[in-house]
Amino acid sequence: AIKKQIIRELKVLHECNFTHIVGFYGAFYSDGEISICMEYMDGGSLDLILKKAGRIPESILGTITSAVLKGLSYLRDKHAIMHRDVKPSNILVNSNG
Repeated sequence: AIKKQIIRELKVLHECNFTHIVGFYGAFYSDGEISICMEYMDGGSLDLILKKAGRIPESILGTITSAVLKGLSYLRDKHAIMHRDVKPSNILVNSNG
């Protein structure tokens, strides 16, 4: 059951092509493990940024919030997916915004 769910999620990732969704390049199975190749996000997670910076300026936080909402809307509108685990450690940021 878990393997089927992972395969389904990988298919959806493969179909996602949107600015505010981390790019998916492919996946492979080896020695009982699934490895996923995704776009490198040089800013890391929002959780790590918060731990390092302490406080994020309101203007930057607004930009991040807008991007997250656009990504969630895309998933809902184009793929009928509700994320269900939105939290700072699951929000990845890159230097492009």
